[in-house]
This record gives sequence, structure tokens and C-alpha cells, in this order.
Amino acid sequence: MVHSRRNVSEEGESHCFFFSYGCVVTWALTEAEERALLQTVKRDHSTHALLEDEVDDFQFVCGVNSGRPALHKDVITLSTSDVPEKLAISFALAQSAKLGVFEVAIT
Repeated sequence: MVHSRRNVSEEGESHCFFFSYGCVVTWALTEAEERALLQTVKRDHSTHALLEDEVDDFQFVCGVNSGRPALHKDVITLSTSDVPEKLAISFALAQSAKLGVFEVAIT
């Protein structure tokens, strides 16, 4: 897994997690930034491109309830804005996306 911190500003920072099995999870990128990033990754590193991308889109909020991370109605609630928490959630999201690809492949 490779982690990239992007767009560090007063409003916060964006994060990208690149997994060895082809999944990319981004946090706080605009749709245009995300599209450009994925085009670059596909162009430079893809040897077996999918016919169609598997995309899951969630909103997220940080530190709202200071409890455990949660997912409700496509909104991820993080207890902090710390990178390790985003990484843990990113692993789950990436595995879910990869499973979706496998499900399509066997049908």
C-alpha cells in the first residue's frame, strides 16, 4: 500500500491510498482531481484494465461524535481526522470494491 498526502491547506488535506491489488481510495479530492488521478494511474500502471470501473462513493465527516467510526446512509463518520483511521476504513472499502469486481467476473 502506498499513501499520498495531497492538497495540504488550512481547510485540511486530501489522502490517497493505492493498494497492490489495483484499488485506489481517496479522501477529500474533488471529482475532477479524482478523475485525473485515476486516468494517470491507468495510463502509467494498468496492465489489465477493467471494462468498467468499480466505484463506491461516500461522504465523510470527522469527529462528530468522537465515538467509533460508523457508516450510515453512505456517510462515513470518523472519530478523528487521523491517517491511521482513514487507512483502516480504506482497507475495508478497497476490499469491498475488489469483491464487487470478482462478483461481476463470475456472473
